[in-house]
Amino acid sequence: MNQKSKKPFLIYLSLVLILSAIFFLFRIDLFPGEITTKDKIYTCDISLSYFINMGGSKQDFANIESFRLLPKGYALALIMILGLPALVAYRVHLNAKKKREILRK
Repeated sequence: MNQKSKKPFLIYLSLVLILSAIFFLFRIDLFPGEITTKDKIYTCDISLSYFINMGGSKQDFANIESFRLLPKGYALALIMILGLPALVAYRVHLNAKKKREILRK
């Protein structure tokens, strides 16, 4: 990779890691999903941190058997974690390309 193409890729990679850390380490109930208990299935917004047991205490999860994202939740997670960094990296790429064209003239 040459130096010009490294910058957008590094921005993309760092933003993916930062957003993944935010969504998996902090309790942000944003993604549509289902919580299955012994009695019922609840449809609500859940956090990705639930999947790595960081979303609450053991008492919060006493009756809960499983968590599951709905298709809308998977789509939103992909858009937030992979799509937004891709747009930012693409914007950086276009700005760098524009500056190179201005310098050539």
